[in-house]
Amino acid sequence: MKEEVKEKEYDLFFKLFLGGKIIYGFFELAAGIFLLVVSRATINLIFVSLTRGELLEDPNDFLSNYILKASESLTHNLQIFLSLYLLIYGIVKLALVVELLRNKIRFYPYAIGLFLLGILYLLYKLVVSFSTLTLLLTLFEAVTLLLIWHHYKRLSRSI
Repeated sequence: MKEEVKEKEYDLFFKLFLGGKIIYGFFELAAGIFLLVVSRATINLIFVSLTRGELLEDPNDFLSNYILKASESLTHNLQIFLSLYLLIYGIVKLALVVELLRNKIRFYPYAIGLFLLGILYLLYKLVVSFSTLTLLLTLFEAVTLLLIWHHYKRLSRSI
C-alpha cells in the first residue's frame, strides 16, 4: 500500500515536470519563431525600450546593461543559428515529451540522452558564466531527468 502511494506521487511529479517541459518547449518554439521573423534592429529596439526606464533610474544596472549588450552583439548568423536551434530542440523535446506521456518505452532512452545533453550544456554555461536562473533551470532539468529515469525503470519492469 505504501509503495503504491509512493508510485502515485512519482507519477504526479513525473507529469507535472513533463508539463513544465511542454510549457518551456513552447517558449523555445515562440523564441525561435520570433528570432526567425523579427529583424535585428527591431530586436534591439525592443530591448532598448524594455531597459530604458531601469537605466534612467540606475545607469549601472547589471541586468539591463547585459541585455542591451547582448542585443547589440546579435549578428545575423547568430540570430539564424539561435532560431534554428530553438525551433529544432523545441520540436524534438515536445515530440519526446508527448511520447513519454503516452508511456512509449522506446522513446525513453532518446529523451534521457537529449535531456542529459541539455543538462551538460547548462552546466557548461554555469561554469562559464554563473546565473541563478541557469542554476534553477539546471536543477529543474536534473529532477525531470531523474523522474524520467525512474519512470523508465518502472515501465521496463512491467514488460
